[in-house]
Amino acid sequence: EAIGCGAGDRDFKTQPNVLRILSGKTADLDRGDLESIDVLETQVDDQPAEWLGFAMEQLFAVGALDVFFTPIQMKKNRPGTLISVFAPPELTDTIEAEIFKQTLTLGVRRTRTVRRKLPRVPQVSQTPWGEILGKCVTLPGGGQRFVPEYESCRQLSTSSGIPIPEVYRAAIAGVSLPPDA
Repeated sequence: EAIGCGAGDRDFKTQPNVLRILSGKTADLDRGDLESIDVLETQVDDQPAEWLGFAMEQLFAVGALDVFFTPIQMKKNRPGTLISVFAPPELTDTIEAEIFKQTLTLGVRRTRTVRRKLPRVPQVSQTPWGEILGKCVTLPGGGQRFVPEYESCRQLSTSSGIPIPEVYRAAIAGVSLPPDA
């Protein structure tokens, strides 16, 4: 909402004598759909891909909300990987320790951010080949959408021999969304 800057009267040899103040409000975390999460990131260029897959499994096992890898170019023009992990604040130290344990990184960056989660309730869709588990999500305008669970679709596709895109389409078509509240 406001920024104030000022310089002091004394001149220091090693640092400026300046003060900057930022005034404002933090995000309204009292809303039920907003929550704080930490984003942990590190870059590696000396790690086999197999290790990264294992690291991802272990990070999920200790409570990471999401883990993903992005290919990047690092210094000396080496290909590398950016590891990004979303963590609940209460598990950040544990998850960071697991990053150090499972990778060859020498440092991890932390950023606190806010995410908005849409309201959701478990829902079952009936398809010609069986049930699909998923979530009924309420959109900001009040509309609703069914989101099939990948694992449920994968299992049904494997057991029925029906291609997974067809299973997804049938799951979305076969759900009865609850009336708007």
